[in-house]
Amino acid sequence: MEIQETVKETDKETSQKKLVNWFSDLNNQVTDLKQAKAELQEANQEMINLVSELKSRTIELSQLSEMSKLIQSCQSIEESCSISAQYIQKFFPASQGALYLIDPLKDLAESVIMWGDSSTTDKTFKPLKCWAIRRNRPHQVDDSHPELLCGHITGSKAGCYICLPIMTHGKTMGILHLNTAPEQDQQKSDSLFNEHKTQLAMAVAEDIAIALYNLKIRETLRQESIRDILTGLFNRRYMEESLKRELSRAEREKKPLGLIMFDIDLFKEFNELFGHDGGDALLRDLGSLLIKRTRGGDIVSRYGGDEVVIIFPSATLEDTRIQAEKLRKEVKDLQVYNLGKPLKQCTISIGVAAFPDHGLTSEAIFKSADNALYRAKDEGKDKVVVAKRVQL
Repeated sequence: MEIQETVKETDKETSQKKLVNWFSDLNNQVTDLKQAKAELQEANQEMINLVSELKSRTIELSQLSEMSKLIQSCQSIEESCSISAQYIQKFFPASQGALYLIDPLKDLAESVIMWGDSSTTDKTFKPLKCWAIRRNRPHQVDDSHPELLCGHITGSKAGCYICLPIMTHGKTMGILHLNTAPEQDQQKSDSLFNEHKTQLAMAVAEDIAIALYNLKIRETLRQESIRDILTGLFNRRYMEESLKRELSRAEREKKPLGLIMFDIDLFKEFNELFGHDGGDALLRDLGSLLIKRTRGGDIVSRYGGDEVVIIFPSATLEDTRIQAEKLRKEVKDLQVYNLGKPLKQCTISIGVAAFPDHGLTSEAIFKSADNALYRAKDEGKDKVVVAKRVQL
């Protein structure tokens, strides 16, 4: 009897242990399932994030390609910079910044366009104030990159920013500056200049540099096709086309137009005395004088040799005569130097004509001014002579 009870007790304990082990195994299986489910959810979330990031980068690449095509099609630097700024704000919606162009003659970086809070950076500054220009590489400042601040930064030192040189073919043309204010959400600040966004900013700066370089080459070629290299004045072909265009406008709007033609008195003797280098120096300084003292709408051209033609849109005959007399006096007072030595001062003889006083066509007005110039020469030089009126 006791043996039977002992066996029963043993079976009971064994059953209890099996039951406990079964529950333990079941619990472990449930835990493993929960862990597997969590890992699967995490993997799914990573996949979702990866797909989302892939979509985002695909959109960025598409927009970058779109921006590149648009700015390559622009006809002016201002237009190209404006379109670039619009896309930059799409790529970096939490940013504020500026696009600068460097003027080598002034030694200044000047903002072409700014967005967001413009108080974080100067509008103009010496290029070497920017570390990106000094180092010819992106200059980033944030908690992960505690670099020196650029000299053009004027906002709070707690903000993070990046400056990128806009350069191609070894030529630095500008600076792209992106800044995030310290009061902005920290997560946005961190994500603004991560490795991917920095690479994107560099790609944007490179595309802008190529577009600006091409525009400057195009403008240089255009200027060379319409301007005289020595004097910087418009060439004869451009003047003749402009005269016809301005005459058509004057006739249509019933407005006057003035024209003067002059050449340098005894220029051949001047060249013989000072050589062609001296003659070139005189023509260069004369070109500079004419560009400075004429209005933006006036068309100043080198007609050939030492002859110059100036078109004055909307100027009456008397207005043109007064301008010619002022010019004669200024040229007479012009002191030219070559190799540090002063050259002989020169005088000019000027013929004056106007529309409609001296004809209705470019040929008639031009011939009237030319005849007046020869009269000024015959009457002693260093004179202004108005053309004789013609019967219309």
